[in-house]
Amino acid sequence: YAIEEHFTKELLERNSRNDGFFVRFSDEFYWQNENYSFYESDMKIYNEKKISKEIVSNGVSRLEQFRRGILTASEVFDINKLAKWHSISAVLGAQHSLLWFNSVFYFNPNSNLFEPVCYDGNAGKAEDNLALNNYKYKHDPYLNILFSDLTYMEKYVNYLEFYSDKIYFENFLKTVSNELEIKIKEIHSDHLYFTYDSEVFNNNINMIKKQLKPLKALNSYYIKENDNTKILLGSLISLPTLLDKLLFQNNSIYDFENEVLKGKKDHNKIEYKAFDLPLGTIKLSKKENLFLTFQILGCSKLCTTKVVKYNSDYSVLFN
Repeated sequence: YAIEEHFTKELLERNSRNDGFFVRFSDEFYWQNENYSFYESDMKIYNEKKISKEIVSNGVSRLEQFRRGILTASEVFDINKLAKWHSISAVLGAQHSLLWFNSVFYFNPNSNLFEPVCYDGNAGKAEDNLALNNYKYKHDPYLNILFSDLTYMEKYVNYLEFYSDKIYFENFLKTVSNELEIKIKEIHSDHLYFTYDSEVFNNNINMIKKQLKPLKALNSYYIKENDNTKILLGSLISLPTLLDKLLFQNNSIYDFENEVLKGKKDHNKIEYKAFDLPLGTIKLSKKENLFLTFQILGCSKLCTTKVVKYNSDYSVLFN
């Protein structure tokens, strides 16, 4: 037989957490009718009887306000912990835990924020994409709300970059190698044919790196209109991009002041944003003279792309 730790006071004590409660969105009716979704589900509360009614009422109210779009993810969740777990789950192949009916939270009464409980990850899967691009996950209403919060996304991408560093992960595996060997032997005592393959993690790390270092992240054009110039920018990737500066002959001529382009959803048309730049007499006869610097929001690396002339009616880009 197997014993699984549950959402009880003992779990709180082992993790040095104050008295609080656990909650999840119930999937009781989802498996009978998949139209019964995140928005229709009840909240299932654990450890409720040992916590004051005021704490439970406050926490449930805040989570409901998140579901209804009244409060943002960063106002309701400890997004540092949440982003950390979600990025780790991408490396470990445990994104199964991100789905609305698999997500379990602990409400910390001191911070007034929900923290993730790492549960039902089904780890060890070779992931072919991040959750926000995967068909199954990107139609999850809970994740859609979460991924629209730029404060959360910046943390999420930052941790993706950190945990997908190959040197870091190789050192981590060395650190836990003895304990890992013991645990695998324990599993083999009950499941003789269980196999462990760390190559799955390398696959997931490579997948993450491709997402963070795309071949091309933006379409970037310029249009001359009399003495003014328009810059037209459209994202080609699902992750948001932080615009930095426009460079002409290696000199900064425009600061985008932390303007963020939201990510593009798969199979949707590119959405462009226009910027009016009073460049005056600057000659843009050579396309190599004009460059844009930007970052994927949360990434440490600054990227550069050429801004080229758009030789057609640009108004069609906004239809």
